[in-house]
Amino acid sequence: MAPRPEPPEGLAEHDAVRRRRGIDMVEEERSLLGLDVVEIYDVKHDAHLDDHKDVLGADGRRSAWIVMILGAFQLFACYYASDVPSALHDQLEASFANGSSHALSFNTFFGLIYSVYSVPNIIIPLGGGMLVDRFGPAWMSLIFSSTLMAGQILVWIGVFARIENLVLLGRFVYGSGAESLCVSVSACLASWFHGSPHLALAMGISLSISRFGSVTTNVLSPMVARRAGVHMSFLVSIAVIGLCLPSAAYVLRLERRREELQASRAAAAAAASAGADAGAGTSPGTSTRPQLTIAHTWHSLRRWPASYWLLLVSCMAIYGTIMPFNNVASAFLIERICGGECCADGQISCAAHVSAESRASVLMGVPFAISAVGVPCLAFVVDRIGHRASFILCAAVTILFVHLLLALTALNAVVPLVLQGIGYTIFCTTLWPSITLVAPGDVGTAMGVVTAAQNLALAIVPLGVAGIHASSGTFRTAEYLFISLASVGIVSGTLLNIYDARVAHGLLNQARGSRAEPTLDKEDVAYCFGRKTESRDMLRQAKGRTPVQRCTMAETKGPEDAQSAGGRKDPRDEARAYLKKHNILGLFNELGSAVVFERPENVHEFLAAKLQDLAAKRKDGAQSSIFTDQDLETLFEMYDTGKSGTLGKDAFLSAVSALGTTPDKRKAPEGPLSKAEFVAYCKHELLIAGKDPCM
Repeated sequence: MAPRPEPPEGLAEHDAVRRRRGIDMVEEERSLLGLDVVEIYDVKHDAHLDDHKDVLGADGRRSAWIVMILGAFQLFACYYASDVPSALHDQLEASFANGSSHALSFNTFFGLIYSVYSVPNIIIPLGGGMLVDRFGPAWMSLIFSSTLMAGQILVWIGVFARIENLVLLGRFVYGSGAESLCVSVSACLASWFHGSPHLALAMGISLSISRFGSVTTNVLSPMVARRAGVHMSFLVSIAVIGLCLPSAAYVLRLERRREELQASRAAAAAAASAGADAGAGTSPGTSTRPQLTIAHTWHSLRRWPASYWLLLVSCMAIYGTIMPFNNVASAFLIERICGGECCADGQISCAAHVSAESRASVLMGVPFAISAVGVPCLAFVVDRIGHRASFILCAAVTILFVHLLLALTALNAVVPLVLQGIGYTIFCTTLWPSITLVAPGDVGTAMGVVTAAQNLALAIVPLGVAGIHASSGTFRTAEYLFISLASVGIVSGTLLNIYDARVAHGLLNQARGSRAEPTLDKEDVAYCFGRKTESRDMLRQAKGRTPVQRCTMAETKGPEDAQSAGGRKDPRDEARAYLKKHNILGLFNELGSAVVFERPENVHEFLAAKLQDLAAKRKDGAQSSIFTDQDLETLFEMYDTGKSGTLGKDAFLSAVSALGTTPDKRKAPEGPLSKAEFVAYCKHELLIAGKDPCM
């Protein structure tokens, strides 16, 4: 490796900062944050960093994928233990018939096993999502995993002693942590893959690995029960959950180190942003998470769009069809195979029944096996072609067709179960990434609300299925309940597509790399207009127009000109026009030249003094075309379309291009940028532009 060249004269402070941090810290930061640049004031041609760039960038991406795999294993354990009762329906019935007090009929007891699992998750994910946003997904994952362990131990003791109430208590405790664990793992992935084009792929692979837990328990649990007893199947599930605790602890370790580096980086960026807003940064070790308040959560609920609530309804309808069916799938398939008449009077089981149990245990794993294989492939496709809302509607139609086949035909069960696996794959691949798009802020809370609604459905539907079976004597009649729920999913999916096309400008259906038109608020319109005191009439005229039409209007000088402005313009042109009009690009060229020719001893203090002096002149009205931080902050807000307070790599590159510069894509930051970091990066890009910027 070639020795590092001396820094240019006048950048001594930059070299001092580099020596203070050290190359070891640089490498660790890149590994955890996945950055292609170390700090905002790296000189443009730093050979020492270029030598390390490719390797370190790969390490950063590898850290995120390691987090994904560990989170997926936590969900694998969660689903494995959760689905043990559904895999042992008839074995549990025989076991409790021999030694239970029979306080409840078995079908009612079995329905309650899943209802009490879901009841706490009607409320707990709301608080769990808030806790995830407040304390971080990694820390909460460890707590929720411990809750799973405690609940499953109670279930095992209850099954061993054949105590129905203890089993139900254990399922209640288990359910208290299970769905919240799903929320925390999803929020963790959304955090580590924020701004990455692979978010859907990461969530898809995670779901694929986790769903192998359901497939594994459907095959393994009956085998263990036949050889060692029903209670041993539950004991094995406890061992599986025990393995996910060290996984959660390791993710917590990575997350804590990443947060420390992010806080240090944000503080450095704020301190280097011309000194005007030195107190705006985050000091190392200071938490940047939102405060845990009811008012904050209520504000989030109010600002989420209609597409979020339509996704919530679709989740309740489709998951309320798939999961309760899976709970009784073993008994349903045995009934379908044997016709319910294979055993003689007074017998609980017979040779034909045992054979049907073995066949059913394999068949009921078909949908989840398909999803485990298909989710990563479909997620890869969705990341590139979009059409998430369309896929959600397609999934609802497929699920409806499945239950029509099961209710109205005698077709081999393999065909509808394969179709159910396809429908489930499509739905779960597109639903959860869509929530992060329509509610980009407070992801933990947003997913917690959806999870709570999902569990409301999962608490009610199993009891409905048990009631229908008790009155009719057959599970086939319950198919009409599933048909009704799937129809609700079709209606909500149709409305979601209409809303996405007409109101959200194709946010869900857009392909990767395409950007939705920015949503402009009154400050944006006033900014584009350039005259903040005269923006009220502009806003009246802008009401009801699309963002592009509003921004085109903002360029005109009044309502009359706005009415005649028929052409559609790229909103980014307005930012370029503003910067050109106020000679901001010329200002940065002037500052750059001053640094080269005056060779200040402390270049940062020199630039800060220059900017403060020019800002004072602008305030006094002596000069009308002077740059301020507010200009760049407004540019940040225009490109922060989701109002999340951060920009990803693509949005950052577009915004910097709007300044008239040509940023180096290889050195652009991978992770999300705060407003202070964005301002500092923009100044840096303009300072190192060694020629006149291209408009």
